[in-house]
Amino acid sequence: MGEIGPVVDRWGSSEWQESPISRIRRRTTSRSQVVPTPVVIHSTINSTWGDGTNFHPRPTQFVPPLGRFHRSFNADSDSTPFQLLRMFIDDDMVDTICLESNDYTPVIKAKFPKALKRWTPLSRQEFWKFMGLSTLMGIVKKGDVKDYWSTDELISTPIFGKTMSRDRFTDIMRALHFQNDGNIPTGNIDRFIKLGSFFPSLMSKFKNFVIPGEYLYIDESLMPFKGRLSFKQYVPSKRARFGVKFYILVDCATKAVLALLPYQGKKTIFAAPKDIFGVGGAVVLTLLQDGYLNKSHRVVADNWFSTPKLVAELSKNDTYYLGTVQKRRCEDAKKQMRTKLRKGNVESWTNGDILIERWEDRREVCMINSFMGHAMTEKLSTNPFNTRNKPNTVLLYNSKMGGVDDVDKVTKPNKSIRKTIKWYKKVFFHLWDHPVYNSFRAYKIIHPNSKRRYKVKTSGFTLFGTNSKRFPENESFLASKNITLNDIFQRKIHKHGLILYCPPFRHTN
Repeated sequence: MGEIGPVVDRWGSSEWQESPISRIRRRTTSRSQVVPTPVVIHSTINSTWGDGTNFHPRPTQFVPPLGRFHRSFNADSDSTPFQLLRMFIDDDMVDTICLESNDYTPVIKAKFPKALKRWTPLSRQEFWKFMGLSTLMGIVKKGDVKDYWSTDELISTPIFGKTMSRDRFTDIMRALHFQNDGNIPTGNIDRFIKLGSFFPSLMSKFKNFVIPGEYLYIDESLMPFKGRLSFKQYVPSKRARFGVKFYILVDCATKAVLALLPYQGKKTIFAAPKDIFGVGGAVVLTLLQDGYLNKSHRVVADNWFSTPKLVAELSKNDTYYLGTVQKRRCEDAKKQMRTKLRKGNVESWTNGDILIERWEDRREVCMINSFMGHAMTEKLSTNPFNTRNKPNTVLLYNSKMGGVDDVDKVTKPNKSIRKTIKWYKKVFFHLWDHPVYNSFRAYKIIHPNSKRRYKVKTSGFTLFGTNSKRFPENESFLASKNITLNDIFQRKIHKHGLILYCPPFRHTN
């Protein structure tokens, strides 16, 4: 790694109670289209490429944050999991959803006179019960939504019927709405305006969550969806193949989700021109432009995003890049990649600001970075035939990649997505899993030395603790008591993909 340059310092709840929906002040203004702040484009890169062993960068040293949480994120050791979740989903966001859903019911009744005959206004408390049941459905798997209210002894789950009736749940699901169609501006091209203020508010909460560490990771994730949708993507390498694509920015230190960018096809609004940086480069600059540039971060991404123009642009914004790169994107350096290398051999080129390495392993690997010099390290293996020299950039990339996969690994096995023909409702449930996931990450930050771990039981429940006798409040206990799901939330239930946290918390650290 190159020498380190000068150090530059760049960093500078009460318990919930329900309020009647009638107290909400009606918002007459519509949500304006979210337009990212354009990134200032600098000059072009140097096109003269020479020997990469002469690349000796002096990157600005990253200054670690004094605290892990942003100063506006008021979490402490006494914060319960539900309180942490409500720091991402606040009362204003819930009240807006309740208001829009209540206003949307006359539209449904006008089209379908027999629908929602027993509808009563949706309140904040009832919304939390509804979302609690939806979250629980990701843990308790059943073939049909009606089975959750079944009285059959073989498949019954009494907590659903004790919390909310089946008809009320389906009515809320049908009436769930986020944006008055009459308030959508003329000429709007942002399809995610159907989510109203929920999505931009959630991104604002993510931005003010943690102070990220030195390394950031960017990758794509696919929300399964096979309905009719103009920006539905086909990605054959993904298990779902069809769906809505999201680009995700993850902090490698805490594994927290920092930002999401939905891909809407040609109508996607980027903060940088696609014709200069390509779609991948424009995605990277768009995700980083809201508070992550000029702070000496190291960004890690795969070859779909990487271009020399992107790396040069980030360097001029005091942000450094590491990733794989496609040979055809290597500018004039690709003209020198004519001969086939023998296994284990490596070549490198630099233009003074960027280093490109070409290494032959089981297949050819091309790396690009702006903060590490060329060097090789022997990678030991239990199999002596697999011990080999590898570029330091490859070793660092392997250690930092996979941040988005870690998020998917936790959220997807027990996702809260409900089957619906309305794409924006499915996106809402998909987005819901991310604040739940981030609240789990917040808990792990607050209790880094806790010996207790979340353990998955065969029934789908995970009790926080190792001795079930100390925590008797399991599924049978909940079924025998008349407890609403909102009460359980206040007993510190927390589900993050694989987890439902049920018993009263007894802190023994």
